[in-house]
Amino acid sequence: AIGDFVVSNGIDVLVTLGDLSVATHKRAKFMGLQDAYHARSHKDAAAFLKKTAKPGDVVLVKGSRAARMEKIIEEFGKNKSGD
Repeated sequence: AIGDFVVSNGIDVLVTLGDLSVATHKRAKFMGLQDAYHARSHKDAAAFLKKTAKPGDVVLVKGSRAARMEKIIEEFGKNKSGD
C-alpha cells in the first residue's frame, strides 16, 4: 500500500531500507516511480540522499524506533570532513 501511496501522491523519490521495505520499493517501481532506491545501509541511504537532494527539497525520514532511522539524518548532515 505504501508503494501505491507514494506514486499516487506525487512523491518524486523513494528511498527504502531493510528487508521489510523491499516490497514497498518493488511496488513503487512497478507502479512507475522512476526514482526508487533500496539502500543497503543507513550510510548508503544518506549517501544517496546527498547525491539526490537539492536545496528546497523536503525529505521525510520515516521508520520504527528499532530501525534507527536517525542514523540516516546524522550521516546526511555530515560534511565531507566528517563533521
